[in-house]
Amino acid sequence: MYVQDASAQDRPSRPGSSPFGGLDLRHVGVLAALPGELGPFLSSARSSAQGAPVGSELGVQVRSPSLPDGAPEVSCVVSGIGKVAAAHAASALVARGVDAIFVVGTCGGLSPRHAVGDFVHLFRAVQWDLSAREGRDVVAHRGLSEAWQRETGGGAGWTLTADRPAIRWVSRWRRARAVRGLHGEHGLPVADMETAAVGAVAERAEVPWAGLRVISDAQRSVGERVLRRSRGASSFEVNYKAQAGRPAQGLWDWLSPSPALDPSPPGSP
Repeated sequence: MYVQDASAQDRPSRPGSSPFGGLDLRHVGVLAALPGELGPFLSSARSSAQGAPVGSELGVQVRSPSLPDGAPEVSCVVSGIGKVAAAHAASALVARGVDAIFVVGTCGGLSPRHAVGDFVHLFRAVQWDLSAREGRDVVAHRGLSEAWQRETGGGAGWTLTADRPAIRWVSRWRRARAVRGLHGEHGLPVADMETAAVGAVAERAEVPWAGLRVISDAQRSVGERVLRRSRGASSFEVNYKAQAGRPAQGLWDWLSPSPALDPSPPGSP
């Protein structure tokens, strides 16, 4: 299992040592459940000859988008929805030899303080529908997560991963307990259907991982829920198109090297 050095867990990462939390990343994997959540990674792969599908790994189609020179090599996958599909896709990325796995996409907010469009960096993920407690929690690489958070902004949090939408099926009592009593150092929880499975695969393979999701479905008042039903659309359906690719865009910008600045003063020969 991938375990961070205890002293490294407690001390903040040094931005000057590496842009990626002290890790030397030459080949990274990017995983999203739905095509729209891959944002520029998918659109680049479609428009570039180099970005054509690079074959099948464990039956999963893997694409290699073209980032600017100097960026790490990227392998990206659309896993499909749910824990089994996500674990399968994460295993394909591990088989390709990636140095880290990034999870991007949308999530549901479980706290009234969450708003649609909020970025949440996932420092922890829990398989919320797994009755066995042992092995259901996974922790993201702290230095990598902190570096990503510094680059893109957003809050720290953790996620309840389940194959059924947690916003609908988690009882009000369990949801309240999670929001009020369990957030601790990792912030407030959100809900998704893939991250904990990806983290579990990555940990077993000793591959660092980190996750960034954007809230597309927030807790709403009774009046807002009635209005949504009358319009025949869920919050996710209304907000998905505008929000889905934003975490991937933030990751793309972070992985892409900044252009070198000309040190010469203006007007110098």
